[in-house]
Amino acid sequence: MISDEIKNQLIAQDRGTGDLGEVESCSEINSTCNWLEKDTDAASYGTSTVIACTYISSDANDPLIITNASTTTLSITGEYGIATFNQLSYKFKDIETGESLTGSSWPPTDPRVIYMYELIEDPRANRDVTTVVEFLIEFDFSSIGTPPTSIAPTAITYNLYVDTVNQKAYRKDRISFIHGVRNYCFKKLKTELSATLSGELLGEPVPDAPAADYVNNNQQSNEQSTEDTTHSNVNYFSTQDGDTISTENSDLIILEQV
Repeated sequence: MISDEIKNQLIAQDRGTGDLGEVESCSEINSTCNWLEKDTDAASYGTSTVIACTYISSDANDPLIITNASTTTLSITGEYGIATFNQLSYKFKDIETGESLTGSSWPPTDPRVIYMYELIEDPRANRDVTTVVEFLIEFDFSSIGTPPTSIAPTAITYNLYVDTVNQKAYRKDRISFIHGVRNYCFKKLKTELSATLSGELLGEPVPDAPAADYVNNNQQSNEQSTEDTTHSNVNYFSTQDGDTISTENSDLIILEQV
């Protein structure tokens, strides 16, 4: 068996990308990242076995995604949520000062966000999410005619380490697995927006309705919105799929599509 010292001296070899297919955000997924040998591996190094699998990174950083590495594979479960499509923004008012404020983190943490009057969704219809995985491969070259030799770029690193005594060779492969994720985050916004405006997500009670001059200021500040719907005491939000969200919270809220 390979020692920990040799494992640490192996340089991960870039094996390119692996296609995990397309999935929808805000829906349960269950994908598996598997190693595949090169066309030349069997002839050059003998029989291959994955002896370790390690999660390296993801460019989504979504807390709703769960990665679990076994000895041979990495599973990706959970769902891609709003953190995956996080290029959203919103505007809200401080009704005490009349100041217009902006935010982009979700869920919001400022209690004044219950006076939101504009929400712009992440404009991306889809995006690629890359999960990087490393596999440690053991080759048994006892059955091939010519044994391989170690490939060592430096005195203390290896691209391929060969154990001539036990007739084993070792290589570390790095693969970038790609999910094509479609943006269905309006599914989450339908529920989370209502909870945010009610103060539920913030743990805050809903204050009295804003004064009339606050509503008038909101109307004036949103004259240039590309799409808006206004209704007394009921707020409508047009989503990317054409659905409408309605909430009965503050006096004027607009969702702008881009």
